Amino acid sequence: MSLIYRTLKEKCNDDRDLAPLLAQWEFDQKLLSNALRSIAYSFPHYSMHDESHSNTILLQIEKILGLERIRLLSGTDLWLILESAYSHDLGMVIPEKDKMEALESADFSLYLEGIMQDPNHESFEEAKLIKSSDIKELLAKSPKTWPLEVSKSLTILLADFFRRQHATRSKNILNQPTHIGLSSPRTGLIPSRLFNVLGKITESHGKDHNYVMSLHQYEDGIASDKCHPRLISFLLRLGDLLDIDNGRFCPVMLSSFGRLPKTSETHLEKHNSIQHLYISQSHIEIRAKTKDYEVYSLLSTWFDWIKNEIGFLNGNLNTILPSVEYGGFPSANDLIVELLDYEVIENSQRPRIDIDADKVMEMLRGTNLYSSSNVFIREILQNSVDALMLRFFLENESLSETFDSPNKMYEKFRANDSYKIDITLSELQRDNGKLSILMDIEDSGIGISKEEISFLLKMGSSNKNSKRKKIVQRMPEWMKPSGFFGIGFHSIFQAVDNVTIFTKSIYDSFQYEIHFREKGKLVKIRKIESENNLVKSFTKISVEIDSERIPYRFTYKYDNKKALEIISNYDSLLDDNFPIEKANLIYDISTFASEYAIPVFLNGVIINNSSTNISEDFCKESNCNLSIYPILTNMPGSEISFRNQKVLTNNRELYFSYLQFNLDILNGKADDFLSFSREKLTNDGKKRIRDILEKEIPVKLESLYQAYDNKRKEISLAYHSNFLKPTSTIRDDWKDFEISEKKDSNKKKKLRELLDQSTIDVQYEDGHSSSKSLEISFMEEIYLVDPRLDIISFLIEQLFIEYNHFQLFSVSSKTETKVVGGNIPINDNIIKEKFRFSKHMFSEDEIIYLSVIEYFFHSYKLIYKGGTRIKRTYLPLFRKKYEQISIKSKDVSPSLPYIQPIYRSEFDLYQKCIINPFVIENDNWKIRGLEEAKKKTFEIKSANNVSITLDEISNLFNDLVEEIQGILNQHNE
Repeated sequence: MSLIYRTLKEKCNDDRDLAPLLAQWEFDQKLLSNALRSIAYSFPHYSMHDESHSNTILLQIEKILGLERIRLLSGTDLWLILESAYSHDLGMVIPEKDKMEALESADFSLYLEGIMQDPNHESFEEAKLIKSSDIKELLAKSPKTWPLEVSKSLTILLADFFRRQHATRSKNILNQPTHIGLSSPRTGLIPSRLFNVLGKITESHGKDHNYVMSLHQYEDGIASDKCHPRLISFLLRLGDLLDIDNGRFCPVMLSSFGRLPKTSETHLEKHNSIQHLYISQSHIEIRAKTKDYEVYSLLSTWFDWIKNEIGFLNGNLNTILPSVEYGGFPSANDLIVELLDYEVIENSQRPRIDIDADKVMEMLRGTNLYSSSNVFIREILQNSVDALMLRFFLENESLSETFDSPNKMYEKFRANDSYKIDITLSELQRDNGKLSILMDIEDSGIGISKEEISFLLKMGSSNKNSKRKKIVQRMPEWMKPSGFFGIGFHSIFQAVDNVTIFTKSIYDSFQYEIHFREKGKLVKIRKIESENNLVKSFTKISVEIDSERIPYRFTYKYDNKKALEIISNYDSLLDDNFPIEKANLIYDISTFASEYAIPVFLNGVIINNSSTNISEDFCKESNCNLSIYPILTNMPGSEISFRNQKVLTNNRELYFSYLQFNLDILNGKADDFLSFSREKLTNDGKKRIRDILEKEIPVKLESLYQAYDNKRKEISLAYHSNFLKPTSTIRDDWKDFEISEKKDSNKKKKLRELLDQSTIDVQYEDGHSSSKSLEISFMEEIYLVDPRLDIISFLIEQLFIEYNHFQLFSVSSKTETKVVGGNIPINDNIIKEKFRFSKHMFSEDEIIYLSVIEYFFHSYKLIYKGGTRIKRTYLPLFRKKYEQISIKSKDVSPSLPYIQPIYRSEFDLYQKCIINPFVIENDNWKIRGLEEAKKKTFEIKSANNVSITLDEISNLFNDLVEEIQGILNQHNE
């Protein structure tokens, strides 16, 4: 029996009015003991939070207070200590229904997303597994049927998810104990007010000092008794921290759980590392030794918590203790942790490479991050758009049909003139003769709350804004903000030193004025009580941009009409002002505004026709706007935007033949697609976009094919040149293009007629700087494909598809000198190839001759001289005898690039080839790497479970080399 319990019994015996406290406690002790045992089911990898933990807390409090001070406490104080020690972890009792509700909740989804943003998070793999699982399917089944890895992952994740909120859950359970099946009596003999006080005390063990100090120092207890919630709260917190001795983990539970998460391992070793523990009324001594950096760091932090708690208590005795006769609390100067075998540099942390924050900020704000100092306009305006979208969604969320598509949303958006962005630009004459451009950007969006100001100040922290993330999660994907306030805002310091923000959040009745000075190094925040509570939410950003009256150098965009007008009208002799910088600002603002259906006003005049910015090409499944334009030229010209803003990209990286497109991605976060500056696509972003285009373009082409009969040739060309998958809709209309006879241009044939011939001869020329040419001959007529039609590359590919077989007659090269740019001579290497395409089978002898002699050991050597080929390529499977040592093209390793053999036969030779044991050296073919080729082939065969021995492979390669050498010798003779 604890000393505190005995003292409560004594007080209740002396004063029968206190008896309900003792009766309640003796009943609750048994109930709570049973409840606490169930924590291990949900937290099997945690330290024990059962009755033993509660009793240790009581014991440590008794050591700190001593018998005399315990007797000074009131009966209600003692009851509060006993009850809080046993109930402060009730929030870790998780009924099955709470777990199931959590799995379907938005909060748990956000929790998983937060983990997934950090691949180094210890629970990343567990979160990844659960994110890839079908939660609804899991919930439909009994947890007993879940796969072991899924069950264990959910245990780890749910434990951490509920641990974060367990202090508040404990308070709520005390107010409604039946939620966890706890039948603790609430008879009315103890006022419900005291149970509310108890709930706040239990919650305080997970809160900061400000919360604890918000509890009352004095409170009426039961009958004439008094109590002291603030003191009891600090005693609970301190007793909880001091349960640090060995033996906190249950060996049986650890054995059942298996491998522990890293955090649990660290806490286990934290307790095992304690070498000495002494707690008294006068001082606390704890000594620990460890060889682990993480354990050392955790213990150092834990000891700091104890020191801070004791320090705060002793520094605020008059506002915590009932009276001075209680004295003070023990000192905590002798808490020592020793790291064995390793060294600590500073801060009791594992040594690591760190970054100077000021230097990073300087780099991020430097001119190397963004292509232009005016990029901040795009970033600030994008923040304004996001804020407007958030406000609109909150005010119209109940109208679900409004959010079926961007069109429907913008229709309602434009019907309310309070959703807008107002920009004012003016000039200020400086005393030094220079000009300043004053710019205000004001939006009527959601505004910035006090909490969100902290995210604004800390670059890159906005992903922790859980309040806003909950709103965003409910929004349709295409409407979600491209990012949050943070990195984008800081781009403003590339152009200016000082910024002022005025804002009122949709949640507040007051405004904030935020001043940034010296590029954000100095910040002042002032709260402004609003005189007019009818003022809706807004954010206004004011800057003063230094400007030269006549800049020494300047840039402008070719389509900036205002800049061109200023340049053409400028008189360098008479004019004392050349406002090109202001013109560039107006251009950047107007360019941004033109991409949105949100009204944007500049100096009171709307600068975008909001009705023209709505796309009719919304793809609901991919959440993008996509319009496509089949063309007869192979020229890049497509545009890619991310949430309405164009992205600088090399269009050749996302190129589709005979097709241009405008794509606006309306899904995902900026990080998913864009670089840090948001001006370029990342490699992963390009892959994501490629996937979207390959999914949506065929659908769009089929729709166009049905709608436009007069464009079917172009649409067919665009489809068949980019997509191999056959379609029931788009036929081979591209074959209806006509080409002219070489001698008589009026004589024409459709490609379809030429490709129906059983045999045709083809001559193809291609040079680096010259245009391609293609001639098709049959029955003594030669037809020339007009280079202006720009389908030669596509037609070459189709010839190999249409005809089962072909012969390569010759490959030759020549160098021609051409003059470009008026007078610049360049050498152009032109390759000429002659083929015969046939729908009849060639003999194996023809294949051997053409592929081995003509191509590999003559033509390839000729091409190799051009310096654009590697000296070892793959040998085609030219004889069935060698099929056992052939490999598929998909098995080709990066060290030996696959080069398609330029012939076909019944052996499926486009897919099968042989590692070539010959290389070109000194203009001759030499055997090099024969043994390596044998071993590499054996590795590939073994990996594909092909039954063949290394000796069998070796014998076939020896025969291959002997045969090729014989052919080469005969050919050279």
